[in-house]
Formats: sequence, C-alpha cells, structure tokens
Amino acid sequence: MTIGIGYDLAHQGPATIRRDWAGLLPDTDIERLAAVSGLAGARARAALPRVASVVVPFAVARKVFYLRSLPAYAVTTRGAYPGVEALPADAQAALLSLVYNRGAGKQGERRREMAAIGPLVAEDDLAGIAMQIRAMKRLWDPRVLPGLIDHREKEAQLVEHARRAYAPDEFARI
Repeated sequence: MTIGIGYDLAHQGPATIRRDWAGLLPDTDIERLAAVSGLAGARARAALPRVASVVVPFAVARKVFYLRSLPAYAVTTRGAYPGVEALPADAQAALLSLVYNRGAGKQGERRREMAAIGPLVAEDDLAGIAMQIRAMKRLWDPRVLPGLIDHREKEAQLVEHARRAYAPDEFARI
C-alpha cells in the first residue's frame, strides 16, 4: 500500500511510520497505518479496508516527501553508489529517483543494471549510467507499464544532459 507521495508502507517499519507522520495525521490514523507496515501482495489487499478511509492531504504528503523520504533515500543512494555526490546535480537527482522507485538492491538478474551503475558512477561515466537506466526498461511490458518505461527514459535523459551548472541559490537544500 502506498500513501502520500510514493510512501510504500510495505517498506517502512511501524516506528518509521509513526515518526514520519507524527503531528501531521491523527494518531489513530497513524496507528492504523503502522499496523499494516510490511504487508505486500495478497496480505496488503486483504488489509486495505482497514486503512482505506485514511486521508493524507497533499500538503502533508509533500511535507513528508521533502523532509523525511527524500533525505532518507539520499542516504540510501549515497550508500548504493559511493561518489554519487561528485556527479552533476541532475545526475544525482536521476539516481535518487531511481533508488526511490526501485530500491538500492543490486543482487539478481532483475537488478543487473543497478549493479552495473556503481562502477560507472565512480568513473563519472554519464553516458554509461544513462545506458544502464535505459536497459532496465527490459523488465517491464510497455503495454502494461508505459509510465514506468517513460520514467526510466526521462531519468536517462536527465543523466545524459547533466552538465548544466547551477547557481547555489537554485538548489533546494534538504
């Protein structure tokens, strides 16, 4: 189950849910969300009626996204791809988006491109990183998930054109 802006309850522990949403949603709603933490697939579908009435206002979702999710995934991205902070800002953003969407795992056939990106980050090989992001599109049927395939393409383009220099006041510091 996903709430807010991509906040996947299957990948958040109860303590994290309580911390992230404290003071932003009613305590009773937070406890209902914490109770379905870690559930996925059929178990999540079965539990959905217990949380279907929880309302997350967009302003609250944005606050959690910017103040909790993005900083946490930035740490995960740096752990997955040491040296990412030396890449141009747009390439960093694309890899953060990738990790936010797919996680940081690098094991197994479905994760081979994720693993291949690591050495490319260390080499500052933007073209290679973009190529690996595009190669991930093999994983999804374009008739079923065209939006996801388009998202990967946009990430690849962001990396390819990541040489833009930003002024310090153009950055959003989290």
